Amino acid sequence: GSSSLSLTMSCRSEGSVKPWLTAKFTFVARDAETGRATKIVELLPETEEEKEQFEVGRLAAERKKEVRKASKVQSAYTLEMEKMAHDMLAKAAPLSKMPALAPPNLLLMSRTELHNAFVAQPQQRNMANRIFGGFLMRRAFELAFATAYSFGGVRPKFVEVDDISFLEPVDVGDLLVFHARVLYTLPDGGELRLDGDNPLAIIEVEAWVQDPVAVTSEVSNRL
Repeated sequence: GSSSLSLTMSCRSEGSVKPWLTAKFTFVARDAETGRATKIVELLPETEEEKEQFEVGRLAAERKKEVRKASKVQSAYTLEMEKMAHDMLAKAAPLSKMPALAPPNLLLMSRTELHNAFVAQPQQRNMANRIFGGFLMRRAFELAFATAYSFGGVRPKFVEVDDISFLEPVDVGDLLVFHARVLYTLPDGGELRLDGDNPLAIIEVEAWVQDPVAVTSEVSNRL
């Protein structure tokens, strides 16, 4: 589109060429009065390096659009994932129906959950008078860290963050409830090998905006 802006940030140690952190951000320009998307100045790359980076960004944006479009019309589950889910449900049956006879190394996902809640304050707002996304990410990370700590029994090491979805805006005064749970574990690092042979725990955090007066609740963020 003509209103979005993609940025890439890399952090490198002094004297090192390889970055230890790379992050991609997408911003959408909005009119301060109407709140609708507004057109931004077109970026014109000049050098070969700029043209190459511009093309990488364009392809990444196209892939995002295709993924969003596909997710609305079809499931992303494969047969392998379906079999994995079926096997996990089969293992969960004894845990819920006969907990005293269940294997000691298995645990229901619901037993790994942690929650917290707070009312969004004015000092956490951004220039658009919404709650700053970075603040929500920090709160989500802190809860995910605590969830992994409580689940694993040792201080966890953060190795990777997956996609972060900002589904609905959060306003000042909103009652925000965070829910975290362990989604999946890889006792020996599995195929990911993000930290050698060390075990991995994948944590999901959902943020819900709740309105007790209107009796409504909707997901604002998923991390």
